[in-house]
Amino acid sequence: MRYRRSVGVPSHEVSARVAIAIVRMFERIARPTDGLFEGLAFRQHDLNGRRRIAWDDHVTNCDNAAAIAGGPEALSALLEDGYHAVLPELRQLGRAMIEPDAFVRFVIEVIDPMVWPMIHFQCEDLGDSELRITIRVRPGVRPNPTYVRASVGALRGITRHLELPPAKVLRTDLGDDYGIYWVRLPESRTLLRRVGRASRAAIRRIVAGIETAERQPVR
Repeated sequence: MRYRRSVGVPSHEVSARVAIAIVRMFERIARPTDGLFEGLAFRQHDLNGRRRIAWDDHVTNCDNAAAIAGGPEALSALLEDGYHAVLPELRQLGRAMIEPDAFVRFVIEVIDPMVWPMIHFQCEDLGDSELRITIRVRPGVRPNPTYVRASVGALRGITRHLELPPAKVLRTDLGDDYGIYWVRLPESRTLLRRVGRASRAAIRRIVAGIETAERQPVR
């Protein structure tokens, strides 16, 4: 099954949920969060009620997060270990979509374009539980090499939303404005299948909930 969502004209804003999730990841490991907002025109409390933030602010936010974590690789490790713990929306989605490949394709092809509309996402099934995932910053958009490199950890941890072991990133081809990741998924721990109509209805409710959650305040 292929999932597609039209995002129209790409925006130069990202979901504020990304910045909120970064704050919560650092709070989870008891790290100060003030430095995340260095060079930005807003602070943590300003995220309350925001739906979007500028892409350029997101780039700075990512660079600040990497500096606090100890570099892009350390941020990547933090994403692998903790991103699933601060995004309950995706864990809820995982309950509706049992198979790892269907879940990952849905996140890459539907959820991620909603969150980062200025990035083109592609997910190819290579067989044998292996996917090739490509992200490319659209022409005219400022590159974000920290995001590209930290996405390695995010992809390793993506199956942890399903309470499965981390995925394996077999190899990568990374640039400042693109990343290609060859990912092998763990096997599902269940043979259960959901009734198609019920699953699709649940997925529609979850997507609507993710869009609504952008307006929720930071606690």
